[in-house]
Amino acid sequence: MLGAGVQEYESRQRVGFRFVRIELFDTPQGAELSEFSVRASLYPVSYRGYFHCSDPLLNRIWEAGRKTLHLCMQEYYLDGVKRDRFLWVGDTRAEALYNYYLFGDQELFRFCWEEIASVQYADEILILDDDHIAGQGTHEELLASNKIYQEIYQSQQEGVSIDG
Repeated sequence: MLGAGVQEYESRQRVGFRFVRIELFDTPQGAELSEFSVRASLYPVSYRGYFHCSDPLLNRIWEAGRKTLHLCMQEYYLDGVKRDRFLWVGDTRAEALYNYYLFGDQELFRFCWEEIASVQYADEILILDDDHIAGQGTHEELLASNKIYQEIYQSQQEGVSIDG
């Protein structure tokens, strides 16, 4: 029940949305909404990458991608601002690559990679190819003998450089 006078509400959980619907319940005397605001939480970066072409649709797609990435850059790279809010290796790698082009920031990736590394105690790795196990072993064993693992490892080495 709302009490008399001005009421304010602020969610304790960060949320992402495109549209907002406000519903008031248990207000037998009615209520009047006079103001609604949103506090944006964005990682501090400067826009550096640029894209423009003669096709307005491609320009809008690029801009939507830039905005989405910036929204997903929080204390770490989020998978999605409306879904789970966990740090994932695959998302971190992809978002870091886009980030380098769009913003040139290196600190967020360093933090994410250190967080991921701090929880990795793999003594055995499974390589999945479609619906079957295509390899199993330590990093060293798979690097020496498994073509799929070698390709994954090589693409990660080529794709992520934070030193220059």
